[in-house]
Amino acid sequence: MQQLVPPPGVKGIDKMVHYEVVQYLMDCCGITYNQAVQALRSNDWDLWQAEVAIRSNKM
Repeated sequence: MQQLVPPPGVKGIDKMVHYEVVQYLMDCCGITYNQAVQALRSNDWDLWQAEVAIRSNKM
């Protein structure tokens, strides 16, 4: 299993939230950690926009 590492400077509760958001995208969209992080970065770290972008690219 791949180690999930949040961006530098993310600590405490934010670290847990980052992990959960990335894990959600990985699970719901069947993508890798790197793909999930890239989708979030490309969508200003907005989970829902990232999910829509991933789903529209897969169709």
